[in-house]
Amino acid sequence: MLSLRLPQLLQIHQVPPVRASTHQFLLPRGLTEAEVFWEDGIMSGYRRPTSSALDCVLSSFQMTNETVNIWTHFLPTWYFLWRLLELAGGPGFGAEPYHWPLLIFLLPACLYPFASCCAHTFSSMSPRARHICYFLDYGALSLYSLGCAFPYAAYSMPASWLHGRLHQLFVPAAALNSFLCTGLSCYSRFPELESPGLSKILRTAAFTYPFLFDNLPLFYRLGLCWGRGHNCGQEALSTSHGYHLFCALLTGFLFASHLPERLAPGRFDYIVSPVLATFAPVLQVTEHPA
Repeated sequence: MLSLRLPQLLQIHQVPPVRASTHQFLLPRGLTEAEVFWEDGIMSGYRRPTSSALDCVLSSFQMTNETVNIWTHFLPTWYFLWRLLELAGGPGFGAEPYHWPLLIFLLPACLYPFASCCAHTFSSMSPRARHICYFLDYGALSLYSLGCAFPYAAYSMPASWLHGRLHQLFVPAAALNSFLCTGLSCYSRFPELESPGLSKILRTAAFTYPFLFDNLPLFYRLGLCWGRGHNCGQEALSTSHGYHLFCALLTGFLFASHLPERLAPGRFDYIVSPVLATFAPVLQVTEHPA
């Protein structure tokens, strides 16, 4: 009779060192150190760094420091897939070019949370697997950023920008940004042990720059209407877009600062990463063009 046992969880000092794979060219220097699995301010709830794929899946059903992170990405995947199928199955949706940018956006909106879910689930199999998982996660995130550029270019451009040079180059530039920022975010994992500050700066820049570029139309509307009340007419920033900017900036701050877990190590082991993850589906909802 088949019996499944939930994997053992570890404190931060119990995470054993792991020998690197023979494929050294895929790994940063120092991957024999246990610190590659450590997170700032997170003291408990770690999975064994040599977990099997089955152990990784089973761990998503016990309270680790990744569990809520996993589920807050897994569940939105199915919500956005349902939304995609519902819209795509509507009468005339695929035949109307006006809807195509929305369709393009929804495809990576389904892929990104699923890729993040898989990355957080299987990242404890080995150091090499951890890095490959997050490489794929970063690629999916950059693809999502590119997907956001299509509805922004189609639906949210200020009237004064329509058919201008920026409007014409907006999506090609977003594609270039996606390619470059994927490379930069992946590279940021290599100096992670030797220069953690540099690694954090590179990764934050790789996530921040495409966000700032994609949201240029919203920042323009915000700046144009700042202090002018409701006199901006059609150029006014919508409530949903304002909420999106607020959530995105707050998420970026929490990601870069590692607050509040840095102020009280061990007190937020099971909820801090989930707090960041909870903002991901929120951003995807509010990113929907208004």
